Amino acid sequence: MKIFCIRIGNKLGQLYEEYLKEKLFEYDFTCIREPYAKNVSHQWNKLYLMNLNVNEPICIINPDILLLNDYKQLFDTPITQGQFVA
Repeated sequence: MKIFCIRIGNKLGQLYEEYLKEKLFEYDFTCIREPYAKNVSHQWNKLYLMNLNVNEPICIINPDILLLNDYKQLFDTPITQGQFVA
């Protein structure tokens, strides 16, 4: 599973990203810090990630989320290509 976090701009600091990396260390974690195109702002970059051509589930996560209790159940939810879980 690939996990992407979008942290573009100065609203949230590096600590948010480090917290998620620590909690999700066993997953392929990538933090996006720059827009994929100049005319695309902040969280709209999620749309780009939803169109990646990868053969495994991806999770797009906001950097200001707190992962509590048994949060890994979210990542164990069965999902197939074309499905969306929120």
